[in-house]
Amino acid sequence: MQITTLKTLLDTLNYPVAYQRFRRAVDPPYIVFEFAYTNNFEADDTVYRVRPRYSVYLYTNLKDPEIEEQIEQLFQDNYIVWDKTETFLADEELTQIIYTIYER
Repeated sequence: MQITTLKTLLDTLNYPVAYQRFRRAVDPPYIVFEFAYTNNFEADDTVYRVRPRYSVYLYTNLKDPEIEEQIEQLFQDNYIVWDKTETFLADEELTQIIYTIYER
């Protein structure tokens, strides 16, 4: 998956979306995503397939299962495998949901 493709998919959710950061402050809910790492398929000292992983961060004022369901359905509809973690950012008073995603 390319960064532009991921941005296009996330834009369909109709929330503000940015790669790594917004240039100006935006009100939650919003989504930030970035390249995280690769988990390549390799053998015989050769990389046969580069498998990039991305982190997608959802920020909300309060936990919002409806938005999470929208994101997860988007991933499901587009055959994107994901793992999910959650934390509360006390300094910013925001809930942060982190999806680590990759294609099958």
